[in-house]
Amino acid sequence: MTDILATIQRGLKAPKDKENKFGGYNYRNAESILRAFKEVQPEGVSLTMSDAITLIGDRLFLTATVKLHHGGNIIAEAQGAAMHALAKKGMDDAQITGACSSYARKYALCGLFAIDDSTDDPDSKDNSRATDNAAEEDAKAAAKAQEAIGTASTVQELEAAWLTIPVHLRKDKRLLKAATDRKAEITNEKEAA
Repeated sequence: MTDILATIQRGLKAPKDKENKFGGYNYRNAESILRAFKEVQPEGVSLTMSDAITLIGDRLFLTATVKLHHGGNIIAEAQGAAMHALAKKGMDDAQITGACSSYARKYALCGLFAIDDSTDDPDSKDNSRATDNAAEEDAKAAAKAQEAIGTASTVQELEAAWLTIPVHLRKDKRLLKAATDRKAEITNEKEAA
């Protein structure tokens, strides 16, 4: 029976076929692993998955269990767990539970099929360099925007400078204040002339 699992583990290829554009990394999800399993699934072998929610202290955890079956027997099983959030912006309760289930099932499947994500998994990855780079780019863009705001000599130039600022930086209080102050200066200069 363990020969069946070993054969699946050797043959299963589950590349990271999804892209997180915001975080700048590739990943796989439970559906990707299931698709890869079906490509190497031996005759008479099936896979079942189930979820259970447990309260530990004041936190909910969802535990996914995956079982590999052959000839009516369970030949291997694995579990994965994820903390279940009570709320998440933009998601209703069912979506939160579904996302938590998918996450836990992904790690249960990784365990069962010996899929090693230790070196490239975004969940275990130190994203501080990416965050530092993004912060550095934002700082450069903000400085450039500050300069464009400061050199605008008309309201139209100020508006054009504002439109060159990346959308996510337009909420920056310093840039908002700089634009407001410069607009007042331009208006005062125009009235004085």
